[in-house]
Amino acid sequence: MTKEELREYLHDVYVLEGQLHTYHDTRNVYMERIRQLEQRSIVSGYSEEQKKRWEGYSGYKEIVKEAEDSLKSCSRVNFTILSIVWGIYIICFIAGVLSGIHPYICLLGLFITIPITRFLNKTRAEVSAKTNKERDTKIQAYCMQLAQEESDGFIKENHPLMIQHLHDECDNHIIIPQQKAEALLKKLYDMNIIHPKYRELLPIAQMYEYLDTGRCSELEGPTGAYNLYESELRQNIIINQLERVIRNLQQLSKSMYYATSALWEHDRILSQVSQQLQSIASSNELIQYSTNSIAEYARIAQKHGVQVEVR
Repeated sequence: MTKEELREYLHDVYVLEGQLHTYHDTRNVYMERIRQLEQRSIVSGYSEEQKKRWEGYSGYKEIVKEAEDSLKSCSRVNFTILSIVWGIYIICFIAGVLSGIHPYICLLGLFITIPITRFLNKTRAEVSAKTNKERDTKIQAYCMQLAQEESDGFIKENHPLMIQHLHDECDNHIIIPQQKAEALLKKLYDMNIIHPKYRELLPIAQMYEYLDTGRCSELEGPTGAYNLYESELRQNIIINQLERVIRNLQQLSKSMYYATSALWEHDRILSQVSQQLQSIASSNELIQYSTNSIAEYARIAQKHGVQVEVR
């Protein structure tokens, strides 16, 4: 096998490994969404438009009115106490002036009246803040309850069709392409070009990078891709644990270009699929991805002279 043939072979294996990784996790996303629908999933939030609509509901108005009444009650108590305190002070001040007591002595009452006023105002501010917080908490709980009820109603009404739609989409655009990729990858590995030890996404991606960048021209031997891969592993230049690579995609984008590229694409597809599934919409991104994948599998099979049958 020439260097160019080996490079193309590794490229095709790399494509299959990357897409299998994506299909595996995308299938898990679909199964989780189906499970949520079957169990009447708990909603995680609501929109501002929903909240504005709910502001006209009697339950919402009662929460707001309860908070307003509590604040008014606190204000009335404060006003009454302040009126009594200042009334007593004014009466004492006038009586002192009329009785001939030096008016400046009466001003000493301010040192008592003013702190009382400040304390009552501070107390009212604290009560107001606490009441507003409790009101907001009750409103949030009330809105979440309404959101859940609306979600349950929508799911109950459309439940059978939604579940079947997701199952069909998963079968046609995940399971079938995934089975084709697995079968084709097995055919390529059965050629015994790559040692079983390295038949995983990360080592395949790294060895394809070695050949594609011209750092190696063969797999075996002192200057081969196997040897370079093991050497860089020992030097911690590269990582062979998928979880660690995922956590350090940005830092490894130069030393592990093709591996991180496959994982970036994996994350992009999963993000698009997850967003569209939350709105119970067909994932156009996944449909396009699976269509392109199947066309790619046909090209790879023809190039390597293998036939793939999926039941």
